[in-house]
Amino acid sequence: MDGHSKDPQSRHMPCPDRPGHGLPARFQPARWAAGLALALPLCCQPAQARLEHRQSEVRSGAGIPATAISHPLAWYDRDRAPIVLKGRSASGDITFQVADHREVSAAELHLLGTNSASLIGGASQLLVLLNGSPLKQIPLDGSSPTIDRTIGIPPGDLRDGTNQLTLSVTQKAAQGCEAFDDPALWTRISPKSQLSMSYRRDSVPLTLASLKSSFMSWQPDTSHIFVLYDPALARAPEPIMAIARSVARADAMRAVSFVARPLDRVGKAVAQTSAATVIILKLENGAAAGSGLDAATLSIARNPVGGVVMTIAAETPRALTGAARLIGRPGTVWPNEQSAVIRVPAATGHAQSPHAPAASPTDISFRATGLPTQTEHGRSSQFAPVTFWNPNWDSHAILYLHMAYSAGGGAGSMIQALVNGKMVNTIPLTNPDGGTYPDYKLLVPQDALKVGRNRLVLKPVFQMQHAAASACVANDFGHNLAVTVFSDSHLTIIGGAPVDKDDLAAMTTGVYPLRTIAIASPSPAAISAAATLGAKLAQVTPDQPLNLVLEPHPAAKPGVLVVGAVSRLPEQLLSASGISLVGGSPAVKEPSGRTPHVPDAADLDDVTAWLGRIFGNRAESAPTGKTGHGQAADATVQGFGNAAIMAVADAPAVPDAPGRLAPAIVLTAKSDAGLAQAMGKLVHTATWRQISGQAIVVAPAKSELQVLPAENVPIGPSARLGFLATRNPLTTVLAVLGTLVILILLVRTFVTLRRRRLHPSVKGVDER
Repeated sequence: MDGHSKDPQSRHMPCPDRPGHGLPARFQPARWAAGLALALPLCCQPAQARLEHRQSEVRSGAGIPATAISHPLAWYDRDRAPIVLKGRSASGDITFQVADHREVSAAELHLLGTNSASLIGGASQLLVLLNGSPLKQIPLDGSSPTIDRTIGIPPGDLRDGTNQLTLSVTQKAAQGCEAFDDPALWTRISPKSQLSMSYRRDSVPLTLASLKSSFMSWQPDTSHIFVLYDPALARAPEPIMAIARSVARADAMRAVSFVARPLDRVGKAVAQTSAATVIILKLENGAAAGSGLDAATLSIARNPVGGVVMTIAAETPRALTGAARLIGRPGTVWPNEQSAVIRVPAATGHAQSPHAPAASPTDISFRATGLPTQTEHGRSSQFAPVTFWNPNWDSHAILYLHMAYSAGGGAGSMIQALVNGKMVNTIPLTNPDGGTYPDYKLLVPQDALKVGRNRLVLKPVFQMQHAAASACVANDFGHNLAVTVFSDSHLTIIGGAPVDKDDLAAMTTGVYPLRTIAIASPSPAAISAAATLGAKLAQVTPDQPLNLVLEPHPAAKPGVLVVGAVSRLPEQLLSASGISLVGGSPAVKEPSGRTPHVPDAADLDDVTAWLGRIFGNRAESAPTGKTGHGQAADATVQGFGNAAIMAVADAPAVPDAPGRLAPAIVLTAKSDAGLAQAMGKLVHTATWRQISGQAIVVAPAKSELQVLPAENVPIGPSARLGFLATRNPLTTVLAVLGTLVILILLVRTFVTLRRRRLHPSVKGVDER
């Protein structure tokens, strides 16, 4: 019987011995049951489930099992469209990670793409490089414009950690006298191209040291992470949010589920899950015996699907939180053991205020930003941008550039340096024989730098030494010019004072991002839903801190997401967001010194329509009524089943952005189940594109980006409430049955009337 037998009885029989999934050849009778229990989940799971997990077991040449991992190129850069290489010479990079301390047994790149039909065969080519070394040269020909090649990657050429594939093209068109940027010169690499690697599973012992800096890096590849936590943490959820952020930093592509389970039921939950990564958080007396209350125990073990179970145990929530944060911190040195006591580092406190003493210089190397040594050709080209973070107020920078340029440039040749789209300085390329600048210093003035994220672009521009005899000569001249910028170039930020990271977004955009989730009712369902949403927010805005608390923000700062059940939502929790409870329902509260705004039908229609697009359900406006303070929106939820409410309310003006408001966001529900359902839809059925203080901009999955500018979202001086009602399935069934009964009665009446009209004698017969 083979592995694909359709015999229904085969589902109840031991699995065949096939690579990676079969039972061992020999079993001791006493261990047969235990071995079968471990093997069945691996070999008898549905084929579709194995495909979804993208996890396959293969055999290496030495007979040691290996885990094969394959991703499309789009997986490595979600914001990147197909790689399009235009012009006589162009290149594109793909950066990927190789798990530390694991042996790669095989690797390959399956390249898919197309090229222009105008390319000349023999003169056009695609060169694939790994970490700067050539791998494969692929000829490009307009007569066969389809690219479908499999390129083997020698495992010994891969580095632990970050690796870079470079796709470089040289292209000439059929006419032979094209401009350097002729539109007929292009090659398109499909994002569906696959990069595959096989790891020898047992080549490295299962120890904490093998996890190195990221506990996610070496795991069998699945799309799901399962977090089990002690229900006692419902009243101290900081460790849950800490692990959510660590997971998001380690791997932003995976879905995360949070489930509360008593300690005596954790083993059963682990055995039942199909996730290859399971994390357990638990409070346990004596977890780090003899090490004090500020220590936690980390341990790892295999799970039935070949992945890993990591258990974090501590006596206090503080120690558990510190250990959870440590997991996602780069550069962590792990002990070479399966279980170890981790000392939680002391809290560092908040960043200094803008009026603090001057900050020490910050040095940023090009290599640290992920940019290798680059070479650009042509009379006018552009290097890949250098994105760097400026953490200081009122600072300037010095660019130390290590570069070289070829001969042939005339007077006026230069490199233009642009910061945030503004040209700040130029570097002359005046030597006709070429030259090298080992340490060219370039000033980036204070007015060119922003607090937060900045972008540096270098653009070489060459002038010809002599008038060209023809356009073809000019094109060939440009193609022979080259500028190389080495990866040891660096940028030093000088002066200024540190900025509180919480306020960086307000400094650059004028609004605060969503950064705190406040739980009104500390139930496991609410905590799990909020942690899932928090992990998603941490993936979208990884540079912003995100907290999970049981009370409103102490300073009532903007950017707070308040979640909880309507029936248990205390008034003081909503008061910081400009919303109060009127008649048992949320309503607009009159802010001090301002006349309350009355949300009219147009306001509510716009906001509820927006919510309807997010949730895919009908959204209904609420009627308005009178209160003692004037008119306000009486938040009466219409509909059946679990209804979710999202409110966007004004918060105080941002201190350093006069005239800007940063509304807080309130998400409530009639029950914990409704709350979990609402946040689940926010996480799983919508693609998050932007989170700002004035609006959450989302686009439904499988659709084009829909941007809702803040000024187009009708949020008034006080508040706008949107109501969302989800239908109960039983109600839907009853409604359908009732409609069918009415239709049957109408058809029967119509038939009876028609018969009486066509046969009047029928009435007399019936009467007799």
